[in-house]
Amino acid sequence: MKKGGKRAMITPEQVKKVWATAHGKGMSEERLRDIIDRISGRRSVRALTKRQARTVIDVIEGKAVLPVPKDSPNVIALATPGQLALIETLRDEAAWTEEHLMNFIARYKRDSLRKLRRSEAGIVIHVLEKEKKKREVA
Repeated sequence: MKKGGKRAMITPEQVKKVWATAHGKGMSEERLRDIIDRISGRRSVRALTKRQARTVIDVIEGKAVLPVPKDSPNVIALATPGQLALIETLRDEAAWTEEHLMNFIARYKRDSLRKLRRSEAGIVIHVLEKEKKKREVA
């Protein structure tokens, strides 16, 4: 929190980025508002704090996961179809072989991409994005 107990509210640039990221992923407005509601308890983009806006963007991009609702503590959230598709695309763009990727996910004790948890898939996406950038610079 900022001094005086006020929360830093979303910036106009973040508002634009939330909408642009959602549209870029082909996400419906209803789905976006559901994500915002899970993170902030409200359905309005403009009601988000800066930190919540960053979380919303990360969730849309598959780099973070939505918090598990308190009424379902035993749910294990597996990687979403969008995350799995992004991993496959990034694997090719990072020039990783299937074997390299499988060796990497073995550290999570998984033998299949479909068995990755959402948070693990987010980490894999992050690593593959870094590897892709390394290739682009080289």
